[in-house]
Amino acid sequence: MTVAASAADLVVALVALSAGFVIGSIPLVSPVARAAGPGWTFLGLTADLAKGVIPVALGIVTVSWEIGWIAGIGAILGSAWPAFRGPARRDGLATAAGVGVALAPPAGALCAVVGLVVVGLGRLLRRDARDAALALTAVMYPLAFAAVQPDAARLGGLLGLYVVVVLVLRASRRS
Repeated sequence: MTVAASAADLVVALVALSAGFVIGSIPLVSPVARAAGPGWTFLGLTADLAKGVIPVALGIVTVSWEIGWIAGIGAILGSAWPAFRGPARRDGLATAAGVGVALAPPAGALCAVVGLVVVGLGRLLRRDARDAALALTAVMYPLAFAAVQPDAARLGGLLGLYVVVVLVLRASRRS
């Protein structure tokens, strides 16, 4: 690999990270939910998920899975520490879930369905099951990911993404 090719790869990676950060920074949940009215917070959640899906999908389709992964990290960071409109009001979990769905759609869809079922069962039992759903899907996703994409380097990248999400969660809960 030549120095020029390495420099070009670095520029592409920085552009992906920056674009992901900008997309992740866009404040969507409150404006979308407010515009749609009471009871439409799910629409805002969908918009927040899209902040993770869009940069990753663009990176994967235009360059490579690795560039999509880098754009996903940017989206998670932008969601936690947005460039627009002051500090984040959320921890970036919905955006991180969107990144996961875009990196491995079958694994992400399976985990999303399982998570929604657990939360739904919790509501039927009049319990808050969000933490249980989060824990179950956090354990289940790497296993489903490995089954769909048996590539050790990508699984390592996914685990690195988990580290970023945990650090973001810790930092957002302190502030």
